[in-house]
Amino acid sequence: MLLNRYHHLRLCVLVLLLCTGRRIDELLTAPRGEGADGPLIYHPARGAAPSGELWFQFAPNKHGPRDEVYISPEWHDVTCYCVHALLHYSDEVRDMAPPTEQRFLILVSEWNGTCRKGAAKLPAGVVSERSFVREAVHGQVEPQQSGQEQATGLSYSAFERWLNGQDKSKWHRVGVFKAMEGNCRWQR
Repeated sequence: MLLNRYHHLRLCVLVLLLCTGRRIDELLTAPRGEGADGPLIYHPARGAAPSGELWFQFAPNKHGPRDEVYISPEWHDVTCYCVHALLHYSDEVRDMAPPTEQRFLILVSEWNGTCRKGAAKLPAGVVSERSFVREAVHGQVEPQQSGQEQATGLSYSAFERWLNGQDKSKWHRVGVFKAMEGNCRWQR
């Protein structure tokens, strides 16, 4: 099963939570960092590879003393993959975010298919509903930019709704794992 941008971004957040062991709010407000590796930092260490040990920079809450967490070598590849995917999606829309949120690692926007209604149901490879319609008609893939386009940091409540679903309103939505349950074929 291929994931669209909406689900792929959130799955990367979930996996990064497992890799870092940090709280969700510390990850959602993690800084973008500098360069191609963003918040991934290598520190020299005795007995480590020449590049050093991998650390992830986050936004500590509860006034923690450190803003970096060590990444175990077993988690290096998946951590780097998730961070680079998040950087890719977020950097596409970074200039559309309010100045106070541009520093966040994780940004979402309707413009690139990572948030808003309908984005969860888009086929994999489609950037937005507008691009889906335009691709069908004109063979173009890139979305048109308008003055209405915005980006924002992924909120805890939006991430929780994706993960657990929502029944508190007239719009009942099941969580992502429940929704995918019917699509999985387990073989013994």
